[in-house]
Amino acid sequence: MMEILNLIMKETDIRDPMLISTSKVTATLMSIINSQATTQGFLVSGYPRSMRDTKEYLETVGRLDGVILLNWTEKTLQTQIEYGAKFGQVVYDVAKLELANFRQHVLPVAEYFDYKHLLYVIPGERKPENVYTDFVSVFKKILSSNHKAN
Repeated sequence: MMEILNLIMKETDIRDPMLISTSKVTATLMSIINSQATTQGFLVSGYPRSMRDTKEYLETVGRLDGVILLNWTEKTLQTQIEYGAKFGQVVYDVAKLELANFRQHVLPVAEYFDYKHLLYVIPGERKPENVYTDFVSVFKKILSSNHKAN
């Protein structure tokens, strides 16, 4: 997702990715997807960012086969923010705002896709290789269920 936002920011005078319109993000994403006609699937990290993004995407594209949520406890996320801030990798206040934004805007998106039986939750509180293995497995499951539906 950051690649798409950076691409849009390079093409425009917008410097804050949160100011990029949902329709511009969706149009850019669709352009990339349409240019890759033989690809079996796409992983889009960090999108949709809100229910507004979800509505725009579904109206424009009309299809989403699965959503993967890496699930972390609040305590772990807080620890990671503090660790990153301690070593200058993140700005503490900005990271806290992003976490609040996640709770307010992204969690309702996850709940919506859970209601639609399209949400796959992967516990993040494990060794990275286990998380990765589960992630690949879920992605393959989404791809195979898509092929069975078509």
